[in-house]
Amino acid sequence: MLKTILIAIGIVVVVAGGWYLIDSNSFTSITQPATNSADNVAVVNGEAISRADLEVLKTQTAAQQGVDLTTLDVATMTALETQIVEDLISQALIRQAVEAAGIQVPTDQLDAQLADIRAQFGEESEYQAALVAEGLTEVQLRERISAGMATDIYLQQELDFTTLSASDEEIQATYSQALTENPQIPPLEEVRDQVQGAVIQQKQQAMIGQLIQSLRQQAQVEILL
Repeated sequence: MLKTILIAIGIVVVVAGGWYLIDSNSFTSITQPATNSADNVAVVNGEAISRADLEVLKTQTAAQQGVDLTTLDVATMTALETQIVEDLISQALIRQAVEAAGIQVPTDQLDAQLADIRAQFGEESEYQAALVAEGLTEVQLRERISAGMATDIYLQQELDFTTLSASDEEIQATYSQALTENPQIPPLEEVRDQVQGAVIQQKQQAMIGQLIQSLRQQAQVEILL
């Protein structure tokens, strides 16, 4: 089975109250000028978000969650599409902020990241097959890696993650919650480091969510659903 080639170039953020993966597609799409076309579902600071973007993400979301879209009633489908449009708006806001900051990824760092991804596949043929499976050229992959790294640099500049920590109480509460969902998980002493990391990651996501809210407050956003 092929490894996904995009694992290393995604950014998990919390938007609209839920976990969402902003993958590299969202940082490399070509900005579309705003129009009144029925093909658009939102406009963010003059950049149109197309219904095609919505449909792609809706299909991906359904596949990840094991949902058959044909079984959803009108209310559920509407709620799903509304959530996805909000996610796409958040993606656009982050992408625009990164572009406005003028962040440039050092070439040596970009080369190293690409080399690391290539090395994960062992054989060159497997790497090339993964590119084909993802519908990517190496140039496109490089652009996506660069966009993801630029976004990481932007978030590090805007948010001080170094201040975050996890208390014993937070670790215990997170573990207890996980235990109720999966009684088969190992004892806390065996997974403490992972739980601690999860607590800190949750706090990072909350900070990113607040940043997105701030960007949204300063933006001109029109929803066309």
